Amino acid sequence: MSANLGQRLRDTRKRRGLSQRELSKLSGVPLSLIRKLAHALKIPTTQLVTEHAETPAGPDTANHWAPVHTALTATPQPTDDAPEAPTYNGVRDALHAATPLFSTDRFDALRTVLPPLLRDTETLTQTDPRARPLRARLLELTGWLMTQTRQFDAAELALERALDHVQAAATINTQWWLLLRRGKLAQA
Repeated sequence: MSANLGQRLRDTRKRRGLSQRELSKLSGVPLSLIRKLAHALKIPTTQLVTEHAETPAGPDTANHWAPVHTALTATPQPTDDAPEAPTYNGVRDALHAATPLFSTDRFDALRTVLPPLLRDTETLTQTDPRARPLRARLLELTGWLMTQTRQFDAAELALERALDHVQAAATINTQWWLLLRRGKLAQA
């Protein structure tokens, strides 16, 4: 937890007229356990941590990821306009190949791979219902990436779009993480 949390703990403890030792004794645990501290201080745990929010990424980061942002907000193109229409197997295989890039933090590769994959998945979903779980998984992973890079608005968009499909539980988990990173513990 941050120094900000420590300051709030200290302020609350002093307002209650408790020394650190008294607080530790009342809580029965070291000061680092927030839940028991909050209980000893008779305040909700969320009051201790809700004000901490990470600073969103700056314009340089947003510009760096502009192709992904554009693909997230684009309207799917009809398959007649595409030189080669995406196929279920092609999108599935591309997503499978891209998935390790997320777990190994290969952000530059993802910046290149994601825009066409997002476009193809959206286009395919319009004509092939089997693509819906692929779309949900890709949007959930994209939401994770945007959260990881502190592009919170783009993360929220990707995760909201993923929710209307099969992958809801994993998406909700990632949305919860996004809310925590934004300092919205009560909403999480």
